[in-house]
Amino acid sequence: MMTKLRSTVLLALVVSLSVACGGEDLEPPRRNPALLAAVEDFMTSDLARKPFKEFTDWEWDRLFLFDMDDASYERIDALVGERVSPLRAFGGLFVYFRGDKVVRVELLEEGGYCEGQYTTAAYVRKGYSCWLADDAFTPFPP
Repeated sequence: MMTKLRSTVLLALVVSLSVACGGEDLEPPRRNPALLAAVEDFMTSDLARKPFKEFTDWEWDRLFLFDMDDASYERIDALVGERVSPLRAFGGLFVYFRGDKVVRVELLEEGGYCEGQYTTAAYVRKGYSCWLADDAFTPFPP
């Protein structure tokens, strides 16, 4: 009887840890200080705006941007369609897609971020609380 109870408790512990940890190893979002430095350099330049695609050197065709200061981790994963959100983070979570596949996830800890979906037509601009803009911007549903 005691062995059965111990086995049940052990199984419950393993299941709860699996659920709490997502049941899989999740690579944390990379930090990209080079991207942040490039944006900061742009901000001190004479240019009024610059295509965001020029700040990246990987292939992507759409970007989901989340403000981690206000984001719900469950909502992020639901909108993306897979688990990408870190357990704790501040700043902006950038989720890059190529087609329907996530190709890169990174965290920029400084800056002003407007949540929504951006295209490759997005550009970096000065003088606004959200430094990333896109004429084809789509906000996330409430």
